[in-house]
Amino acid sequence: MTTVKELLEDKSHKDLLTVRPDQPVQDALEIMAAHHISSLPVIEGTTLRGIISERDYIRKVVPRRVPPWEVLVREIMTESV
Repeated sequence: MTTVKELLEDKSHKDLLTVRPDQPVQDALEIMAAHHISSLPVIEGTTLRGIISERDYIRKVVPRRVPPWEVLVREIMTESV
């Protein structure tokens, strides 16, 4: 199994897009929209902490009517990947 550290160090995966758990959900949504993807690995240092997806946002934030810039990735990410 490939580790996150190995992915980050591998030149063929140089453009691996990630987000940190302490970033606002707005940042993750902007990255996903700009790159036409629906999820991002959540990385802290070289450790995979989880994954955040459009579905996480839709199911966990939209019903609360909270702006995505007021919610941190760690609050809605899926931890068991």
